Amino acid sequence: LTPNMLSDAEWDELVRCVKIQFGRFRIVVTDQEPAAGDYVEAAIAGTPDEIGFGPGVGGVAPFTCDIIETAVVYTFAGVYPGNPRGQCETTAQEVAHAFGLDHEFYCTDPMTYLDGCGDKWFQDVAVPCGEYSARTCLCGAATQNSVVLLRDRLGVGELEPPVVTITSPADGATVPHEFTIEVDVSDNYLLYYVEFWIDGQLVRTVEQPPFTMNTAAPVANHTLEVRAYDAAFNMGADSATVTIMPECSVPADCAARGENLVCTDSLCVGGLGAVCVNQADCDTDLFCAQENGENGFGGARLLQFG
Repeated sequence: LTPNMLSDAEWDELVRCVKIQFGRFRIVVTDQEPAAGDYVEAAIAGTPDEIGFGPGVGGVAPFTCDIIETAVVYTFAGVYPGNPRGQCETTAQEVAHAFGLDHEFYCTDPMTYLDGCGDKWFQDVAVPCGEYSARTCLCGAATQNSVVLLRDRLGVGELEPPVVTITSPADGATVPHEFTIEVDVSDNYLLYYVEFWIDGQLVRTVEQPPFTMNTAAPVANHTLEVRAYDAAFNMGADSATVTIMPECSVPADCAARGENLVCTDSLCVGGLGAVCVNQADCDTDLFCAQENGENGFGGARLLQFG
C-alpha cells in the first residue's frame, strides 16, 4: 500500500486518538509490532483501489458475530489525507468490526456511516444498527451498545485515575487580581484532558501541557478545582481556596496603573471619561455617550473570570 503521508506529529495524534477510543477497555493499543501472541493489526495506509475496492471506501475489515483474534483491518489513509481524526475514527470502526460490532445508525459513534455531528467516540447507549437507515443488527439483536459489547468481549480498562496537584497558587494563598493556576498531572496510561473550574464553574479545558490558566477574579475568596481525565475516563482532582488581594483602597492607589482608572470594590478599573468611538470600545460594552458627534466617554469595566 502507498505509505501514509502524515507527519510525525500527526501520526502521534492519530495513535493517541485510537488509544483514547479504546481506553475504557482491556486492550493495548500500540504502533509497535508485538513480539509474540495473537493480535488484531490495523493497516493505515494506501487507497481502496490498491486492494480492489472502489473509490470512497474508507476502510474494510472481516466481520463475524464474535472476536477474530488475528484479524487484519484496513484504513485507507488516501481517503483521509492529512486527517488524523478521520483516520482514527475509521480505524476504531474497522478494529471494532474484528470484535464483532455491527454498523450503527447513530451519528456520534464511530460505528456509524453518518457524518456532520462532530467527533465520534464509542457511545454507551443502545441504538439501532444500520448504515443510512435503521435495521436489525446482523447478529440478531434489535439494537447495539458499542461500550457494552466491547466491555463484554475485551474487559474493563484500567481503573487508576490521574494524579493531580495544583502547584500554584497554594491552598490558602492570597493572590493578585490577575494570577496563574499551574498544575502537575500524571497518569499511569494516557492522559486525555484537564478541566479548570472556579467556584463550581468550568472555565477552561486543556488536552496538552503545559496545564496552566491565566485568570482574573473579583476581590473575594474563591475555590479553584482542577479535574483530569485519562483515556479510560477515570477522573482525578485537586482543589485550593485563594483570597484575592485588594488592588486599592483610595483613588491614588490606581494612579500608577494608568489614566482614567478609579478604585471600585478594591480594584483599579477603567473610569468614566475614557475615550470611545462606539459602544464596543467601552469597557462595559454598555454605553458610549457622545456630545455633538464627538468621541464619547466609556464606563467602568465589569470584571469576570475568563
